[in-house]
Amino acid sequence: MFKKILIANRGEIAIRIIRACRDMGIDTVAVYSTADKTALHSMFATEAVCIGPPKAKDSYLNMKNILTVATELGCEAIHPGFGFLSENSEFARLCQKSGVKFIGPSGDVMDKMGNKSMARKLMKENNVPVVPGSEGTVDTVEEAEKIAEEIGYPVLIKASAGGGGRGMRRVNSKAEIAQAFMSARAEAVACFNNGEMYIEKLIINPKHIEFQILADSHGNVIHLGERDCSMQRRNQKMVEEAPAKCLTEELRREMGEAAVRAGIASGYESAGTIEFIVDENNNFYFIEMNTRIQVEHPITELITGIDIVKQQIRIASGLSLDINQENVTFRGHAIECRINAEDPKENFKPCPGKISFLHFSQGNGVRIDSAIYNGYETNPFYDSMIAKVIVHGNNRLDAIRRMRRALEETLIEGIETNQSFQHLLMFHPDFLKGNYNTGFIENNADNILEIDKRTAEAVKEFKDPFKRRKAELVYQAKLLNKSKTIEKKEIEGALFENCPHCGKTFSEISLLDSMYVCPECDYHFKISANYRISLVLDEGTFREINEDIVGSNPLEFPDYDEKIRKLQEKTGLKEGVVTGVGKISGEAVVVAVLDSRFMMGSMGTAVGEKITLAIEYSTKHMLPIIIFCASGGARMQEGIFSLVQMSKTSAALEKHKKAGLLYISVLTNPTTGGVTASFGSLGDIIIAEPKALIGFAGPRVIEQTLKQKLPEGFQSAEYLKEHGFIDNIVPRNKIKHVLSLLLKLHERKM
Repeated sequence: MFKKILIANRGEIAIRIIRACRDMGIDTVAVYSTADKTALHSMFATEAVCIGPPKAKDSYLNMKNILTVATELGCEAIHPGFGFLSENSEFARLCQKSGVKFIGPSGDVMDKMGNKSMARKLMKENNVPVVPGSEGTVDTVEEAEKIAEEIGYPVLIKASAGGGGRGMRRVNSKAEIAQAFMSARAEAVACFNNGEMYIEKLIINPKHIEFQILADSHGNVIHLGERDCSMQRRNQKMVEEAPAKCLTEELRREMGEAAVRAGIASGYESAGTIEFIVDENNNFYFIEMNTRIQVEHPITELITGIDIVKQQIRIASGLSLDINQENVTFRGHAIECRINAEDPKENFKPCPGKISFLHFSQGNGVRIDSAIYNGYETNPFYDSMIAKVIVHGNNRLDAIRRMRRALEETLIEGIETNQSFQHLLMFHPDFLKGNYNTGFIENNADNILEIDKRTAEAVKEFKDPFKRRKAELVYQAKLLNKSKTIEKKEIEGALFENCPHCGKTFSEISLLDSMYVCPECDYHFKISANYRISLVLDEGTFREINEDIVGSNPLEFPDYDEKIRKLQEKTGLKEGVVTGVGKISGEAVVVAVLDSRFMMGSMGTAVGEKITLAIEYSTKHMLPIIIFCASGGARMQEGIFSLVQMSKTSAALEKHKKAGLLYISVLTNPTTGGVTASFGSLGDIIIAEPKALIGFAGPRVIEQTLKQKLPEGFQSAEYLKEHGFIDNIVPRNKIKHVLSLLLKLHERKM
């Protein structure tokens, strides 16, 4: 392992790399320009050396000066971060000649994948879909016109060595192509010193999905899932999230496999990103590979628990990956908002200056990657990004709410930023639905900016930053409620939900605040298994067991497989129950949580087996078990298998009971499947949510069988408690507290 690494970058990514090195016991050398003499990275590193004047070409792009510092101070490796020299193949080769390891791929691989036209050719040869376009580079306007006519307008003219939206032009017709080609090539020469161009078909309003890969020098290549980077302005990313809401499991698998093939084909080593676009028909196409760490890498780290920068350093030192594809698991949802020193109200004009007051959000699930501080002066020489606000939640809506909170608590005074614009994005109905693409900002900025401008004008008299922020939030809320961007008709089923009991309509956000309990009539909405786990178990303690067990269709019942596939897509679950181990107020417990959205066939061929295995696991490890029952009943063909499973479940519960262990049954709405209600009734302690519907069959069936009218509400939790069938009724917001008390009392009894 390296003992000393030079970081050839600045800002938050330099701080990020320093932190990883500190964790690994590696000394760091920072380099800085005269404009960055008070920059945080120069103060946090073990050593720091000035390498030139403010302009990047004289400092952060000065290869000679950087390598001189590295060799003089005995650095064994250089981490380039992103931007600057991170994808410069000449610099990678100079490092190699100087005996300093470049933390990234080789110069040859950079040339291969950094040249977009060469990369396209390589991908096609390795069965990775590419956008229709030119075969190789395009050298003249005449050649560009010919190719555009063949593939059809609109097209994109792109720099082979390009990135970040530079050297790229959209062309809608033949009349535009000559000027677009010449201006794109001029920009490419100015930015990348390379005028090679290529052309590809423009996919209108696609989703921009990228896959993170890791590849070592021993031939191991894996992917760490995807990121949705579709929220862009002029090809510059603004908001990123993971996982992508738009991908089905099948499409996610196909794209992940394609990303790994791309890494293998290129002979890649280090962390890299395979970028795809996905059209409205879910066709995906390779567009480019980024041969460096990405700005948005933290969201992948949060959902996988894998430190990508540390993996880069390990790989560069010659170590093999300490994880394989099977070890990569995904937990929850993460979102990143880039905070830039720019004014959206003035066409996103850069706004360098001195920060007079700074307060960043903190708390569970919030991460801030930044290098600014109170009194820090941003400057015009470098990129305007000054911070990344990153959040993690149990699910996407939880992450959105957390991002809102994080942005509301973050105060940056003295300079203009895009923070308020980002905050308003988090309320847009299309973002909440995940119904956005790369054209979203262009199509919706005016509405968002109108609210932003009116808010700024309304609160400008407030001098105290905290009072001003409070006033901003109140004023924005009023504007949002009147703004046509959130009319109910546009967001039916996405932001608003009707209470099935009283019929009143509530926003999904207000329902989240009440744990999906109707504020008017106390009706407890049906909730997903994963959301229930997040409400009951201590954060970060849940570990799923037997997640790979899924049902089958042994009777080959028509359309059954398709039904299950659609349920899996809708719920994000593999089966109708989630089982695992976690803690409730510090007490270890096994849980099995049924998901009522898997209507019909709750037990089927797999759910009963998973519950039985969970009970056996709790017996083996001497742990209590809590089963959250939910079922919509089963058709006859599924009920047969359910009954077979029931005998196994009952036997496992009997062994659990003889071991002196506690079984708590929580009956939720609905628990109407006969088998589910049966094992639910075997609990040592049985509690139910208010107004839960519980029973073994529908009222009509029972009345026809008994030939008599049944009491009104006889299947409600309230009726069953009154007649001694259940022990208590507990509101959703009290269930965790009650379960905690029951577990602690049982522990004392033991």
